[in-house]
Amino acid sequence: MTRSLDDLLAEAQSAPIRGWDFSWLDGRASEERPSWGYSRLLGRRLAQAAAALDVQTGGGELLAGLDRLPPLMVATEGWLHLSGRSALDLARACADWPPAAIVYTDINRDGMLAGPNLEATAELAAAVPVPVTR
Repeated sequence: MTRSLDDLLAEAQSAPIRGWDFSWLDGRASEERPSWGYSRLLGRRLAQAAAALDVQTGGGELLAGLDRLPPLMVATEGWLHLSGRSALDLARACADWPPAAIVYTDINRDGMLAGPNLEATAELAAAVPVPVTR
C-alpha cells in the first residue's frame, strides 16, 4: 500500500513523542551511523584544550563520559539555574580564556524540537574569536 506524503506527515505529527522518548519510530526509521563519532572527536579536542565553554547543550551526559576535560571547563544549562546572563554575554566574558570552542544550543528552539536557532548561533560566532558549533 502506497501512502501519500500528507498521510505520512499527519501520522508523524500525531505521534506520541514526549521528551526524548522516540520509541514510536522503532521499525519506522533507520539510520546509518557515520564512520566518525562526535564524542570521540570532542574528547580528542578537549583533551588538548586549556579551557572550554559548553553553553546550553543538554544534561552534561556527553561531558561526563569523556576521559579528560580541560583544566578550566564551564558548562551551563539554561533550565537548571538561571544566571541572569545571556549566552552571548557569557561567551563574550569567557572568550579571552580562550576556550577551544563553544558548543551552543538554544533550548527554546532546539529543546522544543523547533529546529536550530541559526541566527543566534551566527550572532554568537560573530561576537567571539573562538569556533562556535551547535
